[in-house]
Amino acid sequence: MRIFTGSESLSPIVSFDYANNFAQSSVQPYTCVPSDTVTCIGGRFEVKVDYFTTQGGGDGLPHPAQGIPLSQIGIDRGSIYSFFNPTNPEMIVKVLDACGPFDKYWVFFSAVTNVGYDLTVTDTVAGIRNEYHNNDRSPAPPVQHTAAFDTCP
Repeated sequence: MRIFTGSESLSPIVSFDYANNFAQSSVQPYTCVPSDTVTCIGGRFEVKVDYFTTQGGGDGLPHPAQGIPLSQIGIDRGSIYSFFNPTNPEMIVKVLDACGPFDKYWVFFSAVTNVGYDLTVTDTVAGIRNEYHNNDRSPAPPVQHTAAFDTCP
């Protein structure tokens, strides 16, 4: 995301690179088990979100977000997460199989919040974990990570 000053130069004064808020690590392969706070996308990817804030009297500590799989309405590539109230969605996450044309799995997500969060997407078959972070009190930028996993069969 870039914020412009509004001057005729259109030079960015703030630049956000989601890669600076991204980390990848290895884990032992395992089977995703869905729960109230874990969604499984495509039978392969485990998604979890922890949120934290000091806004509105929040304690600033991480709390698990409520996961709502979209598979219950026939959408098998994504899930919605709510932080404070299950009737108030805060984030949508999807994992796309781009193995055919691009030899990658893509992770796209968008959060409509300025609450801090840590999003973890794990390829449970390959044992690769991607973690994404947003600071509390910072508007969350949408992320289109087209190089998230190069673990195609």
